[in-house]
Amino acid sequence: MGRMDYMKRIYKKSAGCFVLVKQGSVHYILLQRKCWNEDNMGWVPPKGGLEGKESPKEAAVREIYEETGVKNIHILCDLGKTQYCYPENGITVEKEVYWFLATTPNARLHPNKLTVNELSTQKEVRWIPIQKAYDLMMFKTERKLLQKLVPSLSTYSLLDVSSLDIRGNHAV
Repeated sequence: MGRMDYMKRIYKKSAGCFVLVKQGSVHYILLQRKCWNEDNMGWVPPKGGLEGKESPKEAAVREIYEETGVKNIHILCDLGKTQYCYPENGITVEKEVYWFLATTPNARLHPNKLTVNELSTQKEVRWIPIQKAYDLMMFKTERKLLQKLVPSLSTYSLLDVSSLDIRGNHAV
């Protein structure tokens, strides 16, 4: 048995979105660069904990707005859930994350209601071409979801934001 098997356990539920838009034939994903500590930083999709009695879908939309400022989110489908464990202050956290695919006509980034913890960890928010995103994404489970999603992108009604210049659109 590993060390985490003997620790106290708590359970957390989160929800997040793979928010995609397109410009012509190029697909972009909304990612944020987070830095939890010197050894633990990388690019991740917006996600966060469920609050009160909100559904995973409601939490995902709220988290996108709070962390990136992007509004008018259209949820296209449920991508399933991922599960993982990690140690935190001597406790094993078992986390379940509900994932959705979404798109938006509003590609402007303005991180909005960041908590003190989020302000200390979030370093940048950016639209990244999917081809680059796979190599940048920090967590294997999220990369696998993206990899599984890419072949079927043409079947979804992703909104085209060709009228906006999102290549340089980022927020810090």
